[in-house]
Amino acid sequence: MRVEGQELKSAGRSGLLLVKLALVIAAAGLFAYSLSGFAMPNGLPNYENWWLMMVAIGTILAALTFRTDFQTVGIIAATLIIGFSAQLALRTPFWHQHFRFVPSFLSYTMIAFLLIQVVVAAYYFWRQRIVRQLPRVFSEFGWIRSIALIAAIV
Repeated sequence: MRVEGQELKSAGRSGLLLVKLALVIAAAGLFAYSLSGFAMPNGLPNYENWWLMMVAIGTILAALTFRTDFQTVGIIAATLIIGFSAQLALRTPFWHQHFRFVPSFLSYTMIAFLLIQVVVAAYYFWRQRIVRQLPRVFSEFGWIRSIALIAAIV
């Protein structure tokens, strides 16, 4: 005998599975498109193709962890992957600190993902009350060393 709530629960799971599968397939298609872009001389610049590959990896990670016990970790990891790769893609070359901004749709999208990364990180820092502990950590580490570390990272 089936209970009405169980039918709804199984229908919700199968719908969620279809959404996850659709996201993974779309991300795999984006990955394949950007990978093939390296062979096309008139396509997107290589750094944009590389960034699209990182978006695909982040999307797959977020899709696989969505509505599981690891959802928070998946969202944080996906935004870190996409955000940090956007930071690298906007620099000339990848490993130097020279900022390159060529006005294009993908450049604006990269900056938007940087802002999303900031919002997600700030939300989880605030939620875990890590922000309140920063003055104590900075004072124990030393304010000058803390400022030097932040300046070196940024």
